[in-house]
Amino acid sequence: MPKLNWKILTKKRDSSTQGLPPGKEDLAWVTNTVTLISGEHDAILVDTFLSVQHSKELVDWVAESGKNLATIYVTHAHGDHFFGLKLLLDRFPNARAFATASSVAGMQRQIEPGFIKSFWEPRFPGQVPPQLVAPEILEGDTLYLEGEELKVVELGHTDTSNTTALHVPSIGLVVSGDAVYNNTHPYLAETDENTRNEWLRALDTIEALHPQAVIAGHGVLDPDSSPCHIEETRRYIRDFNSVAASTSTAVELYEKVLALHPNRVNPGSLWATAKALRGNAKVAPVEMKLEVVVIPVASVERSKDFYSKVGWRLDADFHFDNGFRVVQFTPPGSAASVQFGTKMTPVAPGSSRSMYLVVTDIVAAREQLASHGVVVSSVFHAGEPGANFEAEGSRIRIGGPSPDRASYGSFATFSDPDGNSWLLQEVTTRLPGRVESGGTLFASVSDLQEALIRAATAHGEHEKRTGAHDEKWPVWYAAYIVAEQAGKTLPL
Repeated sequence: MPKLNWKILTKKRDSSTQGLPPGKEDLAWVTNTVTLISGEHDAILVDTFLSVQHSKELVDWVAESGKNLATIYVTHAHGDHFFGLKLLLDRFPNARAFATASSVAGMQRQIEPGFIKSFWEPRFPGQVPPQLVAPEILEGDTLYLEGEELKVVELGHTDTSNTTALHVPSIGLVVSGDAVYNNTHPYLAETDENTRNEWLRALDTIEALHPQAVIAGHGVLDPDSSPCHIEETRRYIRDFNSVAASTSTAVELYEKVLALHPNRVNPGSLWATAKALRGNAKVAPVEMKLEVVVIPVASVERSKDFYSKVGWRLDADFHFDNGFRVVQFTPPGSAASVQFGTKMTPVAPGSSRSMYLVVTDIVAAREQLASHGVVVSSVFHAGEPGANFEAEGSRIRIGGPSPDRASYGSFATFSDPDGNSWLLQEVTTRLPGRVESGGTLFASVSDLQEALIRAATAHGEHEKRTGAHDEKWPVWYAAYIVAEQAGKTLPL
């Protein structure tokens, strides 16, 4: 009969990762497992729990064993493995707690007030014990329990740096800390390719001990503590390395690893890892082009007549048997359109206000609308911010274009028969960042023509300053037009 025995206590808690993508909510939890190794009279506890409640339950569990708790050993510096230490030492004052020097240094950083406040408390509000302590530094690599050796095995970087396992040769037991995971997504957020390979070597080290049982720090609710989880953890890390080498975004990395390991608990750990590795990668955004705005109208035919009269292009007029109808118009040179019809919106007719129509010549645009019989306000500029949204006749709407025809400064307004209002704004030079730098686009021939005229005028001034004919004028024109549209400094 072996002199030593062991048993485990497992507690379920929420994952420390929040904001998990939808689809695996039923697996969004994790367990912590502690191990009590006991002889005839004395016992050694390996690791503790995180929360006050679980730590109190752990104290009661150890007391119910009837053993004298002589030692507590902590495998590594993550807070969920040692935050319950103070409650245990208070209940068992003759026990001593130990960890390696590098682990103790990491624990001191974990319990700094600033880190507790910024990391642990937001994730586990009201659950972190108010008093936290770190263990003593273990001298050497051996603990003793009733004459039997328990060997500390240095593993290096697994789910964090400077981790260890505890090997009990006499009973073929390895308490792996967080080196081995049991049907749970390993926490890889603190790793890179090199440290993940170090983790693989740590698994080789554990496997070389030929254990009969391997206790995982994180697993399922009823863990089997089988050595097979060494290979399963190894396979997961290798799968992760392979997927990481072929993906560029956090979502892609998460989904592809999840497809390979769909039934492991705590996918939050994988999501945290994916964000840590890919969260700051520069990924081209998916284009989302605003193309259609729905406006509420009372009479479809009346509105159709009005927007036809205005000179907008009729793109569609579709009728359906259920009474649904959609009509689409596009303003001249616009990349976006408007739609109205029946059964399209519950909003009251005329509710759309101050929809922008950007033009390059406010006076010409107003005259064109007026020539179509549209009632248009006089051109005005703002006497104070927000005046362009005031009703016609407001004292802060000042008649006439903006002084010096400053871009973005001149306005005019008109409404359709239902009262949906449109705001004309003159824009000749874009503010920085208002146009994508990857391309220069024009919505119409007239817009391009006006841009060329402005470039030609500016180029004439350029040749006056240089006193010579510029044979490379097309290059200068191109630079001017691109800079103008992007809101950058214009060439001289």
